[in-house]
Amino acid sequence: MVKESTRELEQRNEEISIHYSVVSTLNQSLDLEKTFSESLKTLIGVMKADAGVIWMLDNRRRRFAIVASSGVEINPEREQKYSELFEFIGDKIITGGQMWSSENLTVDERIEGITLPSEEECLAIVGIPLKSKDKVLAIMYLLYKNIRALTSREEDLFLSIGSHIGIAIENSLLFAKLLRH
Repeated sequence: MVKESTRELEQRNEEISIHYSVVSTLNQSLDLEKTFSESLKTLIGVMKADAGVIWMLDNRRRRFAIVASSGVEINPEREQKYSELFEFIGDKIITGGQMWSSENLTVDERIEGITLPSEEECLAIVGIPLKSKDKVLAIMYLLYKNIRALTSREEDLFLSIGSHIGIAIENSLLFAKLLRH
């Protein structure tokens, strides 16, 4: 009983620490690029991911694209390689508003027929909706080189963090719009 209570307190403490890390990162800037890069670095670190990207509507290209990355170099060839997977998962996230994850892409039947990155680059993936007012503004993908299953607590944590980042994105977009006028 004591061990269970201790473990529960340790988990809650870790969750609070992760929230604090993300929120303090978000409060540092209204610059969208900085918000993206710092959020990615923080979440990759605390969730022990190998890399991460943010996929968002790019108004210049008039399509969804990778607008930030950390831990992986994104060039046009690599972006093309990931785009089919991100579009498939992104459609599910935008439509349902919920996160999407695969602990092992090579055996996940939901993505049958989708071109996948090499196993050395990405074996597991988590897609986190970054939303504000129930609207998905962007999606953060965390990439893992090893099999990675999520607990229900981690899923709840990701959704909460996604909402914090979504609000920061909306604030940054509103601030940029204000500066243009």
